[in-house]
Amino acid sequence: MANFTYALGPWVRRQLGDGYYWDAPDGADGRICLGSLPDCATSPIGIDNRPIGFFCFSPDVTPSLDYLTLGTGDCRELKPSSVIRASVTDLLGVAPVGDTIADWLGYWLFSAGDPTGESMWKLGTPTREGEYEIHLAGHSRVWVDRFAGVADRRWNRLRDLLRADLRQHDAECKAEAQTLKELAKKLRQAGNTKYAENSENRAANVEYHAEKVLDAMCKKYNCNPSSISNEIKRGNASTTYTDTFSSSLTGWTQYSGTWATVDVGSGNYKLYKSANNTVYEYIYYNSMLSSPDHYCQFFRTFTNVGAYEGPLARTTFGANVNGYVATGYYASKRYFIYKIVDGVRTLLGLTANSTIVSGFTQKIDCSGTTITHTGYLDEYIQVTDSSISSGASIGLSQRSVDATNGDKWDNFEASDGIAAGWSHSIHGLTNANIGSIHGVEKSNIKSVFGV
Repeated sequence: MANFTYALGPWVRRQLGDGYYWDAPDGADGRICLGSLPDCATSPIGIDNRPIGFFCFSPDVTPSLDYLTLGTGDCRELKPSSVIRASVTDLLGVAPVGDTIADWLGYWLFSAGDPTGESMWKLGTPTREGEYEIHLAGHSRVWVDRFAGVADRRWNRLRDLLRADLRQHDAECKAEAQTLKELAKKLRQAGNTKYAENSENRAANVEYHAEKVLDAMCKKYNCNPSSISNEIKRGNASTTYTDTFSSSLTGWTQYSGTWATVDVGSGNYKLYKSANNTVYEYIYYNSMLSSPDHYCQFFRTFTNVGAYEGPLARTTFGANVNGYVATGYYASKRYFIYKIVDGVRTLLGLTANSTIVSGFTQKIDCSGTTITHTGYLDEYIQVTDSSISSGASIGLSQRSVDATNGDKWDNFEASDGIAAGWSHSIHGLTNANIGSIHGVEKSNIKSVFGV
């Protein structure tokens, strides 16, 4: 059995390159965020309003006075005293339910969480296999309970989360569709008929994308669409996308940074970040998936020049990025999983030193509250996080000090597993061709995503 010291307390800030992120305290391994979305989005440059986390320390580490120690042993067996239970209630504002610490986590994440994430941590969701589960580093899976569909005792609160997520997604899609329509109008006025038609087609698809998301919800939870929305009709969810890239970058939009394709020999084109920058930069696929339960993967060619990052999943690209990112760093020989809330990162999990070579498929998979990062020789880490339950975009993130010799990416694939098919990318506007469109500013297209 596992042997850890368990504690509740604040995340700490760390610096990476030119930025900061939330991390577990020194000596902690397993970690689960119990902060509200506004707290998670608080800048790590300061230390006020630090989100609360649950942390697993090595038994020889004594947590500082900033942390409430729950006990030492295995969380599946430890039964803290009534005094500790009362202290936990004071700290979190929610009383623990159950005997063991693992039982407490199961209750907090899947029964006590806030469906909106505004007042406390967001409510957790079951996996695509229909299980509520919790993973902790050093333990593997420590808690599991079967989801019983609309008869489940947690259904009403989960339904509230689905309703809120669908409303938000629909509002974002409608706003993006309006932006695309206005852009198409400007393009037509400038005489760019081809790009105007592309923009109009993308607007028509993105405007009603929530219908596909509703269908995916109904299929996963075996529920009636009217229990989720009376305003949005049910569409047809079916999304699997692939791309081997080509001599010109199409079907993608650069959110930040400069990206391109490069021929590494005999027509073997790959995606790469073509300009140096030590901050995180993003590119995303123009077509969204239908479900937040999906994977995204790329074949990655590593170098040792400081390139850092990997595929994005369950992502939204607005004023700031939200989602999960799988990171591999050649220099440290480690894999990581970060969540990004309103542009602010929290490190959810990492491996010990790993064998990382040049050339392997790097994959991130989101299934309910379980996030998995798979790397070389199928080495993987799994974490539990409930902060992001929606988000249908996928893409890639990278920071690099040497773009020319940095990572190259190929064989993109993403799917929610609802239906198979080949990529049908819409060749829309990208930074690569925006310079040739008279009268349209780059900022007008930067955050536009299509379907």
